[in-house]
Amino acid sequence: MSNGELASAIIRAANSVGAIGKDAKNEQQRYQYRSIEIIVAKGGSALRAEGVIVVPIATEVVHQETYETKKGGIMHAIRLEVTWSVIGHGETITLQTMGEGADSGDKATQKAHTFAWKTMLVQLLGISEGVDDPDFESPEGRARRGSYQRSNGSNGSANDSANNGTNGSHSTNESANGTNGASQSNPIGDALKRDLVAMREKAKSAGFADQFDQHVKAHLRGKKAHEISNPEEAEKVKAAAQQELDRLVPAAS
Repeated sequence: MSNGELASAIIRAANSVGAIGKDAKNEQQRYQYRSIEIIVAKGGSALRAEGVIVVPIATEVVHQETYETKKGGIMHAIRLEVTWSVIGHGETITLQTMGEGADSGDKATQKAHTFAWKTMLVQLLGISEGVDDPDFESPEGRARRGSYQRSNGSNGSANDSANNGTNGSHSTNESANGTNGASQSNPIGDALKRDLVAMREKAKSAGFADQFDQHVKAHLRGKKAHEISNPEEAEKVKAAAQQELDRLVPAAS
């Protein structure tokens, strides 16, 4: 077995990839993002050139859910945890990434796996922060909370999942601010917090603060905004909040 050659090869691959610009646009939520095609084309090619391959070795279903959209359709959502082996030069390292996808047909799992794949390449090669990719098409918003099936087989309501078993409502400011006391710097979470607070002020001025708070809380899934350090997750929450603000206050968009 070589002595650290795999790590050296990954570093060389990362240096050859460099920064990747945003090459695609989400037409429904109006933001730019980097497509999976460009990430795989550049990242995968750089790794292969250094004699490194990445293969998935295990996939676990973390969460599944089916809900009704505002237009009366049915949407299937799934969250996966994928374990990857990075192999090269007689060495192997293992890492895990999460992926989430939603589709009205049978492609939710494929979208979730694609998202996990992209996240893995971004993290492995240190590619500058982007937003989640299967977002070329955004799933329709919910008309009401549906039911979901936990991976352990127990049933519950989607509202229970969003609230994480707690009762009562919390404002977006509370979700953004979190606990008191000193914490480590998290620029991604801090930026998300600022964006959510600014959006809430617009919703509040139009008399829709409570509706906005509940929507954002559901997408934060029990977390505080400043705790989110994954750029894909942060962009997902921000996009969902902006979509809700546009629905509540069309003039604010």
